[in-house]
Amino acid sequence: GGSNLITNLSIISAMDGINLFYSGNTILSNLNIDTNKSSAEGINLDTSSYINISNVTITTSGTDATGIALAVNEYSVNMSRINITTLGNANGISVQFSSNNSLDNAIIKSGKNGILIAQSESDYDIVVFDSIINASLNDTLFSTNSNKIINFTNVTLANNRIGFVFLSTARLNVHWYLDALANYTNSSLAGNVNVTARNVSGAIAFSQLTGSNGRITRQTVLSY
Repeated sequence: GGSNLITNLSIISAMDGINLFYSGNTILSNLNIDTNKSSAEGINLDTSSYINISNVTITTSGTDATGIALAVNEYSVNMSRINITTLGNANGISVQFSSNNSLDNAIIKSGKNGILIAQSESDYDIVVFDSIINASLNDTLFSTNSNKIINFTNVTLANNRIGFVFLSTARLNVHWYLDALANYTNSSLAGNVNVTARNVSGAIAFSQLTGSNGRITRQTVLSY
């Protein structure tokens, strides 16, 4: 419980690499975690809030040995620069009754599901940016009773397999970055030019003026 700083460690374990219960304002950084037994998870969080996890490599080899498990009642878990490999029949990240979490710059290679949304707690269980998910079963799976909105931005799903279990009413929004460059027929850059894009319904998605470099500010657009 309480706040913790766990950093610059290499952990090899037949049990969970790190277990946090009733923790808050905790930093986990620069870690290499390797577990080698069934159900031995890389990081398990239970009833913990305001957790920052960064620069962490996790390898699990046991069945049901999830890379990072947000077990219950987590709030504001921010994960950045995470590399997860689950060699057994195990999920990369599982999220259950957990809210307002984020993941960016992650590489997940999973022997089961890349990200499992087990049950929902809030409008946004997790938002994911700039990551790659490669899973043997589903890159992302929404299980029974998951019912909220999940946002992916610039996330590569290697197998493009997204699963929704019966009774799930969750919604996945997939966004991509869009860059635009305006120039004249003589290839010179066109500044102060309006660039407008519309979605499939004809509504304006964005309208921006180019700068002196001919570019607009990078936009995030909804794919589906």
